[in-house]
Amino acid sequence: MNMVDVMASSNLDQEQGTRSFKYPYYPLSSALKLAAAVKDLGGVRTAIKKSLLAKQLGTAENAAAFAQGLTSAKAFGVLDGHGDYSLTEISKRYFFPTTETDKSLALLDAFAAPAAFAELLKRFDGDKLPTRDILGNILHRELGVPDSWKERVASLFCTAAQDVGVIDEQGFLRYDAARHSSGEASTDTQTQQEDRQSKPPVADQGQKGRQRESIPDMVVWTHPYKDTRIEVWTPPQMDKELWDLLEGYVKLLKPRDSS
Repeated sequence: MNMVDVMASSNLDQEQGTRSFKYPYYPLSSALKLAAAVKDLGGVRTAIKKSLLAKQLGTAENAAAFAQGLTSAKAFGVLDGHGDYSLTEISKRYFFPTTETDKSLALLDAFAAPAAFAELLKRFDGDKLPTRDILGNILHRELGVPDSWKERVASLFCTAAQDVGVIDEQGFLRYDAARHSSGEASTDTQTQQEDRQSKPPVADQGQKGRQRESIPDMVVWTHPYKDTRIEVWTPPQMDKELWDLLEGYVKLLKPRDSS
């Protein structure tokens, strides 16, 4: 990293305190390594001094890269503090999972923690991810990322998305689907099954008088929307043929641009 980069990053460190959309300077994997070092020093129960953490990592306490790494770890929500650092709840679930899905859900939470990343997820989840150039321009023009950093931040977003497994083979962003497959869906399904056992069948909207049948061994994906909700019923395992059919049906439902 040259002197221009160091000066730019120093300015960014000052600016990020007031920015609406925060973003990391280093990958999620680097943030987790920093969190692991804090964990090894006892950061689960007590805050670890910056000087001790720098010594553990073999770096200078005032090194620009070290400061950027700490800022990135805080942006990803895996470290908390200023001067003294401790693990967050996300980190504790990642390093000390108490359920089968804690670790994977913690990774997804960390990926979505930077405000700029969360905004990109809100905009593109379920759609094909645009090129990194376009992502960089969105980050710069709409989310406050400096022009000199936009390509790097766009690359960090795409790399993190691949690392946590939310990009499918066709390049579509599948964050919500990944959360469901990591355990949230099973909880929703269990609750819905209990509701169906205690309530009479619900009349199918649009087909008056016809009741929806209860189908065993199905996963119900539910998303609340305004005064109603969207439900999709699928087998626990879907092959590519079934997925292609479902994807095609969803595309048919996509509203046309009113303009």
